[in-house]
Amino acid sequence: MKQVIVMRNDLNMRKGKMIAQGAHTADVVLQDLVLSWNILKKGGVILCDDSGGSWMFADKNGYKPVQKSPRLAVENFIQCFWDKIEIIDLPNNWQTAFRRTV
Repeated sequence: MKQVIVMRNDLNMRKGKMIAQGAHTADVVLQDLVLSWNILKKGGVILCDDSGGSWMFADKNGYKPVQKSPRLAVENFIQCFWDKIEIIDLPNNWQTAFRRTV
């Protein structure tokens, strides 16, 4: 997994915020989210790319199992942590962002 430091003024992100960008399969995305959560401080933001819209993982035969999509991982993470996050409204449907509230 590679890590990229990104600042987004529209999310009020300041120095020190991290975005982990790696694989696009549900199992890896879920692991990245949980590991990021463990080091994210209150008020910190997680931004998930390719988590909405119709983007889906496709294997070498073009098969797109929903169980492999990053959206599945993001939605399940949100369901588990719903009482500890604030969803941030974004102008597109390809990304999901949330702020840790506890």
